[in-house]
Amino acid sequence: MNDIKLKTFKRTYASGGGMYSLDIYLAVYNVENLQTGIYKYQPISNSLLFKKEIADLDDFIVTSRYCEKTGNYQKIENLLPSVLFIFTNNFTRPRLKYSELSLLLAFVDCGALLQNLSLMTAALSLHFCIWAGFKKTSSEKVLGLDGIQNHVIMTALLGGKNV
Repeated sequence: MNDIKLKTFKRTYASGGGMYSLDIYLAVYNVENLQTGIYKYQPISNSLLFKKEIADLDDFIVTSRYCEKTGNYQKIENLLPSVLFIFTNNFTRPRLKYSELSLLLAFVDCGALLQNLSLMTAALSLHFCIWAGFKKTSSEKVLGLDGIQNHVIMTALLGGKNV
């Protein structure tokens, strides 16, 4: 009898039912030896797939804050992260197994992944910030997501002074 060896792929976070419905995109701005643009993380090969060039953060996140003194929104000075992580979820993967629970599992999975990134970047003394001020519709348009089965659910910033 031949021994069949199955290759397993490990991930750095737990996922409800092992469905791994999250996809991770990186908007890279200032990383040595890496072209500015959008990349999709490929977990099986632990690599980045270049998708397209980009100009700035404005299509993805809110880059201004409300100022109580003036009553206006003001551009956040020096908000120049090296990488913007964009976490998306594909609801078709877990839906057959978990139905409506798949939405909750997506947020739990994203929280577990963000916790691991937060711990890792703290250990490496890197600037990291979970950034809930993302522009869902325009981000999905840039990434080519339909906003029905595939959604942007969170972003995070890595690098920069104000992160």
